[in-house]
Amino acid sequence: MDRVNDDRDNVLDELSEIEEWSARMTPLPACQSNDDYMTIAVELMVRTTMLLTFAASLAPDEATLRDGITKRRAIVLGLLVRMRKLCHALLMHVVEKQRDLCTIFDRLILETETKMTYLMAARQSSFRNFVQISFKPEREMLKDLKQKRATRKLEPIEKRMLSSVQRHLRDDRIGVKWLVQNKTWDLDGKNFRQLFAALGREGGYSYGFAIGSHWVHGSWFDIKTYHLRKEGRLYKAKLDYQIPDPRNVCPITVICLSAVLRYLRWARVDPDRRVAAVVRRVLAVSRALDEAHESSLQDKP
Repeated sequence: MDRVNDDRDNVLDELSEIEEWSARMTPLPACQSNDDYMTIAVELMVRTTMLLTFAASLAPDEATLRDGITKRRAIVLGLLVRMRKLCHALLMHVVEKQRDLCTIFDRLILETETKMTYLMAARQSSFRNFVQISFKPEREMLKDLKQKRATRKLEPIEKRMLSSVQRHLRDDRIGVKWLVQNKTWDLDGKNFRQLFAALGREGGYSYGFAIGSHWVHGSWFDIKTYHLRKEGRLYKAKLDYQIPDPRNVCPITVICLSAVLRYLRWARVDPDRRVAAVVRRVLAVSRALDEAHESSLQDKP
């Protein structure tokens, strides 16, 4: 799915194909079964992943394309690339009909997009803070390795781990003293509920992020929903997967495509708005599919 940045003709051909597909899906073909809905949903996800790829491959000018971008802008780009890879992974589990795993990737994509969207509107200091708070696990490793070194010689693997931590700290100019003394490990001191509030998405926290914690962390709710089968008052292992439906696809593609639009504006990599126009067409298909499927659920007894 990777695209070479300067292969403009190929990109334009791909964009034209996506645009033509969007036109064929408008109005949305009638769907009678989950398979009908999911056939369109898979096609939607393929094109969403392609558009994420295009966006990540664009640069504002030839010099930037050749030389690269600053660390601040690279943080946002890196989150976009992560979103693209997670979307690709979600697509694979959708195709394999593994809803139990799809829900995990839905939450991971939402978490990544939330950070990315917050940072695109944040101060310069927020980017520095994003880098700093990434080292919380390394802080614990450093503490443990130094305690061990005070009582015995480190094993070869421990020496390599210590060297790796110290190298990364130097690379990102983070002092050990700051690392040891820091007490706040949330971005700009905001937990995810507060990040959602800062973005004006208070409701999205409960219905997207919080409930997604079940699937990521393996709570009892997750286990009884996907991994156990209750028979009477007893339980048995449930080794098969549940089948996904558009609820696992449409909301997350809307999130991804909306993020692409924000990124194109923020990075200024789509001056003629050619990519943005296609993204909006696909976004309309995603919303139409979501609405059609939701309507079909209302018709059921």
